[in-house]
Amino acid sequence: MLAPLVLLALAPDELEWWQFGWYGAYFLVGYLLYADERLLPAARRDLVPALVVGALAGAGLVGLDFGGWVAAHQDAAYVYDSTYLAMIDLYAAGGWALTLVMLNVGLRAAPMQRPLPRYAGEAGLPAYVLHHPVAVAAAFAVVPLSLGLLPKAGNVVGATFVLTLALVALALRVPVARALLGAKPRAGAARTPAPGSPTVAVEIGDEQAAPSPR
Repeated sequence: MLAPLVLLALAPDELEWWQFGWYGAYFLVGYLLYADERLLPAARRDLVPALVVGALAGAGLVGLDFGGWVAAHQDAAYVYDSTYLAMIDLYAAGGWALTLVMLNVGLRAAPMQRPLPRYAGEAGLPAYVLHHPVAVAAAFAVVPLSLGLLPKAGNVVGATFVLTLALVALALRVPVARALLGAKPRAGAARTPAPGSPTVAVEIGDEQAAPSPR
């Protein structure tokens, strides 16, 4: 989220404040959604409704010539009219529905049920969260260079990959950053009593509970 602020300071004519707010809202909503325990049960349950909504949204976008509408606004400002509202709503509904479809397939497919190595599992979501601002910053540095399209793309992809992994490795070492990026607390982070510390036994009925730290 800091990358847009840096880019705004360096090139105020290229980005607007609303874009920072837009992507900041995406970050916040995604964080809250991922933390909701109802997400995965809904993904397992709602395959058919998601397929229907995705198909209807896709058909609507094709019928309204979404590709031509986007191409027509490459160099022209969008007009916030009923067409804009319809296009954005269909695009969002279709994207969300197909995301649920992919989650459902992933939850059902046997190869996807094998556990990942611990570090890969905990780094997945932070890498996803961080890669976009890193890609924007890399493109900002690479695109002005006098290179061909393929070398520029290779440099952007390579720099994004390396820098994202480096940032994730650093972030996973900081408890606050881990929490903000959706990673679970480190295993063994719970407080354990120091050797030789006094303990107290608690009797419950006729049984004696295990000693606990005072």
